[in-house]
Amino acid sequence: MKTAKPTPIDREVDEEVKEALKWLKSHSDQATLEGMARYVIPSTHAMGVAMRDVKALGTQLGTNQDHNWAFYDAMSFNLFDRTPHAWAKVHKWSLGNE
Repeated sequence: MKTAKPTPIDREVDEEVKEALKWLKSHSDQATLEGMARYVIPSTHAMGVAMRDVKALGTQLGTNQDHNWAFYDAMSFNLFDRTPHAWAKVHKWSLGNE
């Protein structure tokens, strides 16, 4: 089976991903990684990068991130915990399968 030849845009995205991963690794911190356990966040493949640093990277990368669900998911959760009803919902959701 033949695979499609990468386009210049694909190569550009590939380079951007490599640079972003390099940046994330340079901002990783063992204490942050260990702190994820407090929130029961799986950390098997985590780098231990603080949310403020993830946000800084997002600002640097700009808005050309139309297929990056993890980034949007993290930002949504970051906003969720600031709503007045967030912690009541967490408690309610932890009690059952609703």
